Amino acid sequence: MTASLKTARSLVAAMLVILPGALMSSQALAEKLLLGVDRAQLVRLDVPVDTVIIGNPTIADAAVYDQTTLIITGKSFGETNLIVLDSLGKIVHEADLAVSTPTDTLTIHKGPNRLSYTCAPVCERTLRAGDATEAFTNLQAQVAGTLDMGRAQAKQ
Repeated sequence: MTASLKTARSLVAAMLVILPGALMSSQALAEKLLLGVDRAQLVRLDVPVDTVIIGNPTIADAAVYDQTTLIITGKSFGETNLIVLDSLGKIVHEADLAVSTPTDTLTIHKGPNRLSYTCAPVCERTLRAGDATEAFTNLQAQVAGTLDMGRAQAKQ
């Protein structure tokens, strides 16, 4: 066996040992963003954004604020991912997104019905997907009425 063949085999063997560890460490270092439902977080990038992909848009949403800033908003409970591409289609950022209940939220179950409250510091009813339909609709109408009164007063 020639010296160059032995060297080539040694290099291949070394790559087989090192490469899986390098791949595992890069996966282990993947960014994980923790978001609350109805909460937003800024993601700043070093390069201009062209395309933003959310794996499951029912869990989170992304809006481009400017060329290097994204606004990520938690929409419902669960996990998904974020992929950001530049104008050449190259991946410039990836993150796992985990959306959970904010710590100031209280959920009350009455039989099959659920009601949600935000407690900061006083507990008040809030709108959450999955709440009892009648209670959700009534609260939604009250919120809309309050907004309409404010708009009417602003026009005067």
